[in-house]
Amino acid sequence: MTARLASALCVALLLPASTNGRVWETVKQVEARYGKPQHVYLSRPDLREVGYLFRGFMVLVYYNGGISRRECFSRWPHGGRLPRLSRDTVHEILAFSAPEGQSWRAIPAPRAAKKGNYYWASSDKRTLAGFVAPGEVLLFFDPNFHADD
Repeated sequence: MTARLASALCVALLLPASTNGRVWETVKQVEARYGKPQHVYLSRPDLREVGYLFRGFMVLVYYNGGISRRECFSRWPHGGRLPRLSRDTVHEILAFSAPEGQSWRAIPAPRAAKKGNYYWASSDKRTLAGFVAPGEVLLFFDPNFHADD
């Protein structure tokens, strides 16, 4: 293997880990990271719900005004059911979904939350993440965004 080919391979392997969609990004930024949508589930002037396939995850992105306001990660269904996400997988998604220069901090679950739900806030507190029982979906969201769907 030549040195140039080895360098290109290293860059290609590192690139996906640093190029993932995040809440607050534009459609163009998200699509540069996830690729073209696999399916548009909802398209209204105020809300678009778009599905992507990325690194073995189904990613559902809600856009409001052309900006990502919610992103949901899950694995592809098997037998009509979503597989549970392992603790390691949740931490992997949290790591690649942190906004640049930000980190996730565990926060207490709201009083009304079910047992087994876990929550995080980005260090700038603009984005929240929730992993809710039974553990099939990891959700990132703008806490001020409320979709009427």
